[in-house]
Amino acid sequence: MKQFSIILTIFLAISFAQSTFAQKTFRLDFVKDYDFSGDTIWLVNTKKKDRVNSKSVAILGYESVGKININGRDIELKLVKSHLPDKNFKVGRGGYQIWKGKNIKVRLDYIYTWLCPPMDDNCEVYHFKGFLAIDFNGKKRHIKINGSGGS
Repeated sequence: MKQFSIILTIFLAISFAQSTFAQKTFRLDFVKDYDFSGDTIWLVNTKKKDRVNSKSVAILGYESVGKININGRDIELKLVKSHLPDKNFKVGRGGYQIWKGKNIKVRLDYIYTWLCPPMDDNCEVYHFKGFLAIDFNGKKRHIKINGSGGS
């Protein structure tokens, strides 16, 4: 009987540890629905072929509406704050944005890594890198990202 009690105690301890770990994290997946354009955000380690095929973990920007995919589900986001220190867009400068949705808050901190040449009026593309700080149902993650945007 004592052996059964010890085994049960070990099993319960392992089960509790697994459930506690599972509650502290969430999975980022690719956004499924591309019905608008905007800033496209990838994890830094996302494969190049996924970038070519427009697979991203978040799309932010168009009309202050965005999406992020968490645990295989697209979640709608709304822009609540955007800060760009100055309007003098230059490589190496950037800002931040805060997005909110149901049970989620996302902060994007970014710096521009590439901008269109100044005299090219037909170019409206930019590239950036930075961090996404995600708070989903009280679970937090901070990840490095790459992104691009424009029209």
